Amino acid sequence: MSTGQFQELIEHINSAIDAEGVLYKINYNVESIQQSGAFIKAFCPIHKETMIRSLIIDPGRRRFRCNYNNCPGSKGGTFFELYCLATGSSEEEAAKFWCKELGIDTDFHFSQAAPGAPPKIGKSAQGEDLAEVVNAEDAVEFVAAQPSDLIETESPVEADVAPDAEADLSSTAQASVAQALKRAEEAEAQAETVRREKERMEAALQEALERARKAEETARAAATTDNPSEPAREAAEIREEKPAGDYQQVFQSAVTAFESNKYSRAMETFQKALQQAGSSEEKAEAEIMLARCSIPQRKGNAALKLLQSAESRRPLSEVIRKEIVYRRAEAYESVDNLSGAIDALNALIRNFGHYRNSEDKIDRLRQRMTKKTDEKPKEKISFI
Repeated sequence: MSTGQFQELIEHINSAIDAEGVLYKINYNVESIQQSGAFIKAFCPIHKETMIRSLIIDPGRRRFRCNYNNCPGSKGGTFFELYCLATGSSEEEAAKFWCKELGIDTDFHFSQAAPGAPPKIGKSAQGEDLAEVVNAEDAVEFVAAQPSDLIETESPVEADVAPDAEADLSSTAQASVAQALKRAEEAEAQAETVRREKERMEAALQEALERARKAEETARAAATTDNPSEPAREAAEIREEKPAGDYQQVFQSAVTAFESNKYSRAMETFQKALQQAGSSEEKAEAEIMLARCSIPQRKGNAALKLLQSAESRRPLSEVIRKEIVYRRAEAYESVDNLSGAIDALNALIRNFGHYRNSEDKIDRLRQRMTKKTDEKPKEKISFI
């Protein structure tokens, strides 16, 4: 298979697979997949994220991008490239896998077209064309480039050949136009979905503002009496109610600062997120990130207290509990308590099994302990 044919195969695979299909085949935290308007968010399978849905997928354009700058997927790419990066597969391995999944004949090749005719792509196992000539102009250029002895026959029948060639080119051009119109319709439908989502969010915001205004008026009226009524108390509670989405917005803003190594600013913003957190899961999540900000600043003891507070909250998912223990090991290491870090990682493996790079980290910490022991200065004996 030539390089050009292989690239055509990859393009065909990318056009045949959908966003959720790729994520489920990668099979990394599929329960985290979340629809967000016209996009899909998920934990990034490339750098094995467990806290932030940094992977953004655009199903319409069949593209992806990871918002974490240090991730190999931060430059974005196609669904096929996402599969390669997430699974560590080469292009050839990934192509074989998807050919098998999609039922594509792996003996993908250019068919032996008649002399003077434009090339067509071979057929799949179901007998459907994998691709067609892109447009009529390319086909015309192909025919024009052929030597004259290839388009002549022993008994010239120019009158018969020309109409057939024109018919082929016309049908190809019509197919290209139809595909372009279909893509335009899909783009228009996607734009309409975005517009409706925007209108829905604006309406929800207006409703929240109206509720807050009414609540404030009711509370102000109730404050003029010595014995506030029940509706007044309810209005005060509504006024203090946090708009939906505030926590996520503040949390994502703090994550952006953290990923840019602006730890002081990130800590201030995570503190705000902690104050706005509703569930125990959200509060623990914010405290874990506060601990992660403390560790690079050599504030390991403060990080340990934050992680202890996060661990005391209930209920907590298994992912959050594993992350707390893993970050506790980092906090111990930051204050040079290597044995404490090893104990934490051993407890993590014992209670939850393999997680991230726990085993490799234990080996590295043990090597450091051995090195420190070897470098420890020997006591000098005084004869005085």
